[in-house]
Amino acid sequence: PTAARRALGAPTEAALLALVPPPIAEEADGGGVAAARERLEALLRVRAHLGVAARLAPLLPTLRVTRFACDAAARAEATFALACAPGDAALEAAFGLAEEVGVEVWEVRMARLTHLLSQPERLAANASLAASVEAREATRAAVAHHQPQLLLQPARLSRALACQAWPAAPASAARLQLLLELLLDSERRQRQQRKESAAAAAAAGTAPAASSPPRPAGLLDHNATLLLALRAAVRYLGLVSIAPAP
Repeated sequence: PTAARRALGAPTEAALLALVPPPIAEEADGGGVAAARERLEALLRVRAHLGVAARLAPLLPTLRVTRFACDAAARAEATFALACAPGDAALEAAFGLAEEVGVEVWEVRMARLTHLLSQPERLAANASLAASVEAREATRAAVAHHQPQLLLQPARLSRALACQAWPAAPASAARLQLLLELLLDSERRQRQQRKESAAAAAAAGTAPAASSPPRPAGLLDHNATLLLALRAAVRYLGLVSIAPAP
């Protein structure tokens, strides 16, 4: 139809909008303008994604620009890839992209945390103890940056640490100790939330909401005790591993 051809040939968005007829004329044109407008909207979305990809490419050299522009799943993948890329700029870009692609910021932070905990401790054989401690403290500081936000959902954090971070962590006493401390913090936060919920329910004179099956009595305390014992064992192993041979 003539109107559709004119719409597709419009040089600018403003020119196209000026060509869009009222609904009555659109019906008379057999739906051609509607089809052209639908395709234009898709094209504009792709063009916008191409612009985003161009900005992200320096932060993520492996980014496939065309796939990113045309595939929502690729944009979600890029969000997590940015979360694991080096530098604060990549992480900020991941936060900015997360909302657009429907990824929770919590998940972006967890991906970053898992990446940090999974990195091997690349230390030279003749590295000094001070250099080793400095590298470990840098990892600890980076993890601590995300910990407060992740602890807002402590049960979820516990599951993610157990299922994602722990299997990916290197066999390092220092790294395992850090993981155990994170699990302990999560257990403490869960107990605190339970106490707060019980206190709020008592103040309101109502029973606590049963959104999930209640945990067996003392389970969290038992878990915390077990984690403390494991942490002590890991610390001992760490001391043994750096102690000079007799």
